Amino acid sequence: MKLIIMNKNSPESLPAAGRGEDILAVKKEKYMHPKKSRTKIIIGLLGLLILSAFSADAQNIQYALKPSFQYSFISNYSESLSRVEISADSTGFIDRSGQLVLKLNRYYNDVYDFHNGMARVKKVTKEGTLYGYINKKGKLVIPLEFSEAKDFSDHRAIVYKDYWQVINRKGETVLGDSLLITEIHNDQGGYDIEPPSFHEGLLLTRRNGKYGYVDATGQIVIPCQYDLAMDFSDGAALVANEIPYKKQTGGSVIDSIYNAFPDGSKEKQCMIINKKGEVVYTFQKNTYPNLQENFSNGIIGFYDYRKKGFVNTQGEVIVAAKYGNNPYPLPYSDGVSIIQIRGEKSDNSDGYMKLVDTVGKTISEIPFQTKFGLMYDSNLAYHEGLLAVKILVKDQGYLWGYMDKQGHFVIEPQFNKTLNFYEGRAVVVTQEGSVGIIKNPL
Repeated sequence: MKLIIMNKNSPESLPAAGRGEDILAVKKEKYMHPKKSRTKIIIGLLGLLILSAFSADAQNIQYALKPSFQYSFISNYSESLSRVEISADSTGFIDRSGQLVLKLNRYYNDVYDFHNGMARVKKVTKEGTLYGYINKKGKLVIPLEFSEAKDFSDHRAIVYKDYWQVINRKGETVLGDSLLITEIHNDQGGYDIEPPSFHEGLLLTRRNGKYGYVDATGQIVIPCQYDLAMDFSDGAALVANEIPYKKQTGGSVIDSIYNAFPDGSKEKQCMIINKKGEVVYTFQKNTYPNLQENFSNGIIGFYDYRKKGFVNTQGEVIVAAKYGNNPYPLPYSDGVSIIQIRGEKSDNSDGYMKLVDTVGKTISEIPFQTKFGLMYDSNLAYHEGLLAVKILVKDQGYLWGYMDKQGHFVIEPQFNKTLNFYEGRAVVVTQEGSVGIIKNPL
């Protein structure tokens, strides 16, 4: 999603940086007349002062891993480890200091990130694709015996071997397919889906067409009594007894469940429940929650006559339902929601972002027009106090940097691409195409 709709004629190319020419210019000045040289030095010092003032809010970059072509790919950190592609025949993991702590050869066709101390691995054989799990020492602790497998969540993983099942960290089957949602029926008939995973110790299940929740032992702890139920997050979940039919375009389990309802207008009753199954809030008539979101920071979006606002896990309105498509408030992350306010100009250069905290207070309004240039795009959510933004920098093209919640550039635009901060680290790609990891300066 773009923050700003630019003109079609906006340049997309990134011209080469001029740092090499600056270095050559300094070398030539060594042989200039002393008087001219002093003049140049004074001008140079003034230039440095101006540049210093221009970048007063930009901190020095500290690298956990300096940019290089050592790795062709680096993932976000998960459990203090980042997955890297070392060469054509090996992959591995580096720690938060950038040190390679685990190297794996290409025996596995794919290696995934760690969750609950386990990482999925995939091997393509003559018989088909098989999945297993390794530990942080690289040892295969759960054999390559599953044709489908999901990441561990709450120390449980959903796998397929003859049938869908739930395994523990020892690879033991703890729940069979009788408790898993593996099939959905609609007007066109039934079709298989990938079961949902555990969230906050509870797993979405279904009995006789109604949805409820089971715990890690397979005990039904919230009865199957809802026409619709969502995964738990922040200690709360959305449920409904009846909902109106509306086709969802996503490919998630929840989308599949939602699309399974027959056509026709129904009176809905959407509710928020806690982990005891108690209804803590019932949405009033003509209001309904955003079924494409989960609770984040204890807050979720809701609609009232197509206007969007936010409520917390107790159903208390944090932000009144007053925003439509323009402006549109984004889901909460890192304690704030970004509300994009469009300006009057065709390039939206007079637009801005309004940041609203978890009690509904506006904490800042950040113009799209920054001192470096016009903001064109962003990663749409703050992480660890910083938002990755894409700026159209004059004479340089589109460059990414990071700004804080007041709109100050903590790391000025200088990268071809940036990822969000996780565990104090973020992956960046330089203008030369090398990949590195920077530390969060906040």
